[in-house]
Amino acid sequence: MKRFVTILVVASAAILIFLILGPFYVLQEGEQSIVLQFGKIVNSQRNAGLWIKAPLIDQVVRFPKKIISWDGEATLVPTQERQFIWVDTTARWRIADPKLFYESVTDEDGAQTRLDAVIDSAV
Repeated sequence: MKRFVTILVVASAAILIFLILGPFYVLQEGEQSIVLQFGKIVNSQRNAGLWIKAPLIDQVVRFPKKIISWDGEATLVPTQERQFIWVDTTARWRIADPKLFYESVTDEDGAQTRLDAVIDSAV
């Protein structure tokens, strides 16, 4: 009987530790995510809800679904009349595919940097 109680306590402790380590994660409305397993993408989620992952092995990276703004530096641009005008550039963008986004720029800062180069050179 004592052995049964010991096994029951150890099993309960193991289950409790497993649940504390976090096999679940919640995606709110307006969020999307990818699940990384040792740095490799294994899953991507675009819908809100309760999702499961492997504790200590999987890492969840969240991205917003909302429209994100990019605001460029105001620059002087010459016109055909040989005058200079100030141009303040802004853009709006969103993450359509979280897996492709992570593979190409990794995070929002990387995307902002890439947009700086592309949009500023086009202006």
